[in-house]
Amino acid sequence: MSTNPMRPFVFCISFLSLLISMAADTTSPYSPTDYFLLDCGSSSNTTTSFDGRTWGGDSASKFSSSNAQNVSFESTADRQQASVEQVPYMTARIFNSQFTYTFPVSAGPKFVRLYFYPAAYSGIHESDFFFNVTSGVYTLLSNFSASLTVAAMEPQVASIVKEFIIHVWENQTLNINFLSIPKLLCLR
Repeated sequence: MSTNPMRPFVFCISFLSLLISMAADTTSPYSPTDYFLLDCGSSSNTTTSFDGRTWGGDSASKFSSSNAQNVSFESTADRQQASVEQVPYMTARIFNSQFTYTFPVSAGPKFVRLYFYPAAYSGIHESDFFFNVTSGVYTLLSNFSASLTVAAMEPQVASIVKEFIIHVWENQTLNINFLSIPKLLCLR
């Protein structure tokens, strides 16, 4: 049993960056109406990934909860595997309560991509991060562990991407909610 006092309250988008778009391929003739690249845990205004996309840090982001600095902190992975790109995988935001990102979007289907890189962040072992991700009435991930998911994949990979399509109605915003699950509850 871990003695880390934050573990029961760790709410983590750890290993996570958000891409919200209506198209997966930015080179296609389709231009998405809503396009956000959010590098969670990054304090930089913008960073550029290996593929040339520009990501905004979430530290002072208008998409983060207004109390982000009071309920969370930025962290950097303790290691980087050669196959893992710096952006968006090496930074994370660690939460100690429910946390929501809010995106003003037009009505219609939205493509949401979540990036995960299981590594220790701020001394918290990657196997201690379990969480739920919801958006409106939709449960995107339940009792999710990026560490266990990556460990079970064949062939072996260092990171993982989860993709979802969420319908947003007129006069709605797209909220992505994260809720931590204490590890002891996950092992029942």
